[in-house]
Amino acid sequence: MALLTTLGHHLHGWNAGWTAGFVPFCVAQVIMAAAYTVHISTLAEIGAKVPGGSYGFARAVLGFYTGFLVAALELIQYITQTALAVLLVGHLVAPRGFQPLVWAVVYAGVVALHQLRGKLLMQTMLIAVVLGGLLPVGLFLVGSLPHTNFAKHAVWVDNDANTSVWATGSTAFIASLPYTTYAYSGIESI
Repeated sequence: MALLTTLGHHLHGWNAGWTAGFVPFCVAQVIMAAAYTVHISTLAEIGAKVPGGSYGFARAVLGFYTGFLVAALELIQYITQTALAVLLVGHLVAPRGFQPLVWAVVYAGVVALHQLRGKLLMQTMLIAVVLGGLLPVGLFLVGSLPHTNFAKHAVWVDNDANTSVWATGSTAFIASLPYTTYAYSGIESI
């Protein structure tokens, strides 16, 4: 489910983020990557000391009731992230009438994949990520490169300074910042 969540959010977040322009979206991605690295490093440090992850940490520090609330909210977060990822995959690959069928196929495929155990599961997931995720992205990038026109579609001209920036405006960075978090939402589900 974490893989599905990550891929679904990548597809949606990148499409929405690139509308702000190349420079703001790349700057926002770098800032979010640094923030997420600090976040994961902190979780790893705490997780090694307190068993149970965030639930165990909240239970040990704030008490049983707060730990229970954290665990319940974390469960709701993972369920909604998975549902949103399946919804986005259906939205991206099928017309409105066929989306429920795509949702069912995706859920069935993910459940079947999780029935595999150990090394076979990891090898299957690696092949699925390479063939199902990276290969289409690579083909799309190579295939669309001859049809791109950055001079027409990706340049913002600042008339006051008589300069051009590869962006859509001065507020584009702030507008694209929420979409950079989509790239990291499924990793936390692991």
